[in-house]
Amino acid sequence: MIKRSIVQLALAFVSLTAFAASRSLYEIVNQPTRPTMAEVEPILSQIEEAGITPIDATWAAQAGFDKRANPEHWIKMLLENGPQLIAAFEHTYPGARWVFLGRDGLPWADLFEAYYSSIGQKNRVIRLGISKPSFQDVSDQTLVRLMESQGIEMDTLDSSYPVVFVDSVSQGFGRQGRRLMGALYNQWMKKGRDPLLLLNKVDMIGLQVSTFQGFPNPYLIKPLHQFLQALYLLSLPQSAYDGEKLAQNLRILTFPEQVNHMNEAGYTHFMGTWHDSFGPIIYDRREGKWLATPGEIMREELRNTVLWVQAQIWEFVKSGRCDRAVKQAARELGYEFPKKRPPNRNASAAQVEKFREEILSLGYTSRQLNPLNATHVLHWLTSGIVGIDTRANFIDLFNQQSYLVTPELFKEEGEPKTALRSIRKLMTALQSKTCAEIMEGQ
Repeated sequence: MIKRSIVQLALAFVSLTAFAASRSLYEIVNQPTRPTMAEVEPILSQIEEAGITPIDATWAAQAGFDKRANPEHWIKMLLENGPQLIAAFEHTYPGARWVFLGRDGLPWADLFEAYYSSIGQKNRVIRLGISKPSFQDVSDQTLVRLMESQGIEMDTLDSSYPVVFVDSVSQGFGRQGRRLMGALYNQWMKKGRDPLLLLNKVDMIGLQVSTFQGFPNPYLIKPLHQFLQALYLLSLPQSAYDGEKLAQNLRILTFPEQVNHMNEAGYTHFMGTWHDSFGPIIYDRREGKWLATPGEIMREELRNTVLWVQAQIWEFVKSGRCDRAVKQAARELGYEFPKKRPPNRNASAAQVEKFREEILSLGYTSRQLNPLNATHVLHWLTSGIVGIDTRANFIDLFNQQSYLVTPELFKEEGEPKTALRSIRKLMTALQSKTCAEIMEGQ
């Protein structure tokens, strides 16, 4: 009897604790920042019972909101194409921490968080609240402090799972993500540490949108991307650069819009937003961490739209449809999506040193092959001028098949011979087993 009473008391305590930890729909909808999927999951039934619906085009027009605001259209686009994004990202950086920037990436962050948590892979998504005003007159040190407050530890970057920033890329070609990468690289080098150790640990994948300008850098060619990144990093006079200058020529990977306007499904002015742009970065004593101040909270109709979007994502994930679609997309890329988080892989100091020797042995200087020239050559190579299929041939190349570098595949019309020689030499170097191992962090 006594034992039963103890058990009942324990169960009652657990029940009361869970009740105290849960929050009501009213509390969630009135908080100053957008809720995470973990916060929304316990109130899904309340969202349904409240009959929350999204804004429509008529409301958006009357409220002076973007006339393309149509959450029912964009959520369909996100759910139909999001599994491809998850499969492609996981294939590119297995086990990575996906760092979604600002507000426009948050619907994608919602999908990634819900899916990974549903398969038992926790802590795969970081939401880094930051906007254009947050970068005004900000130091590298402050940016690093902000990232560290979100769990991106500076001192262990080379031994942790990769940190991959995700944001839409338009005319600025991922300016904010590159600025954050520049801060990490600069602070890392200021400590006398080797930047090549971060090649497979810090990166960005930009979602190309309709206003994208510049040359794409397809996510499928990560090894070549990292090789060219290494050339740039080794050309830097460490003492003469700060993170902002360093970021100007950092490379990022890009993900194309495989369906018209697919990548714009995360836009806040299409899908609703919780608050206005983030402001300056401050140290919040109450929270005990660095953060960018959230803007003014938006109208309740827009916050309700966010909750409706998040409920739709949870329904998609819980139904099993997302998991089936992710696994099918992975198979189309030639791999099986991992049930468990892949093991973290780090390059040894000896491997990195060997890689550095191979790069330096090419004899390039920053003037002969700077990142912009390399991007131009890469764009020319993958644009169809040479009559090859980018996806198939690059994948085959990185499986150590060499036919891509044979002379007959290159056409010299309208292109300088020096560019041809440079790209051939780079391709040949990439086929080194040592380079391939370093690129994949083995």
